[in-house]
Amino acid sequence: MAKGGFNCLLFLISEIDLSVKRLKYNNKTRRPLVFCT
Repeated sequence: MAKGGFNCLLFLISEIDLSVKRLKYNNKTRRPLVFCT
């Protein structure tokens, strides 16, 4: 459970980082939380 949560956190960070970079080009962003629930 802890390992899965940690991997999920890393995934969230990377997804948010990519989303922030994508915001410079368009407003469409995916919701990474779907993969963690």
